[in-house]
Amino acid sequence: MSSVRRRIQADLIYRFLTRVPLLKDLCSEKLRSLSQEATLLECPKKHVIFDEGDTCASGYVIMKGLVDAIWFGDDGREVICQTHRRHEALGLHDTADDLRRAATCICVTDTILIRIPPRQFRQLIDAPEVQNRLARTARKDMRHFREGYRRVTMYDLETRLALYLHDLKRTEASGDHVIIEDTQLRIASKVHASRTRVNTTIKKWVDRGEITYSSNTVVFREAHSFWSRYGIEAD
Repeated sequence: MSSVRRRIQADLIYRFLTRVPLLKDLCSEKLRSLSQEATLLECPKKHVIFDEGDTCASGYVIMKGLVDAIWFGDDGREVICQTHRRHEALGLHDTADDLRRAATCICVTDTILIRIPPRQFRQLIDAPEVQNRLARTARKDMRHFREGYRRVTMYDLETRLALYLHDLKRTEASGDHVIIEDTQLRIASKVHASRTRVNTTIKKWVDRGEITYSSNTVVFREAHSFWSRYGIEAD
């Protein structure tokens, strides 16, 4: 790469990193230094960024695209434990704790990553400004974990799936319908069930006349009674 192109790329990376929440508190000088060492990686859909159990080395920040962190069971089952989006970093806690990669990260879409070399990534994680942000992220992750654990242990599948749909409804601010963009695997992982059981439950609701489901859109026929049955307050 020519020196001119390298400067242009470094400036592009710098401007992007200034908008990454994790790095928000870093001074301009540190971000510029980091940008000089970082590189861009273009990864196609289904590209494996790293595998579970790999040694942690380089760090990655998503500039564009969607990345799933997946666990693979000995029986071949796949579970999406987390989905990473634009402006998010991959494998931060593993690297911070000197652990091996906790999950396999696969590109859901064509993706552009910022790759930060090992030494610079370690320096980045050890920076007090980033440590403070990591602590806040860890607390947020723990809250999400507790909510997920509560749903698994206290609610049956129908209730978990209803809660998933209600979460979508609140996010989309929709009326009597929701549009599902998640794949079947992602839905199954979020409600902690197999794809077969999820499809069976949705078919049951359709057969009862409670919902219609077509082209990834769920329409609630009797929304108030549907939410009430699962103890969910209608918005």
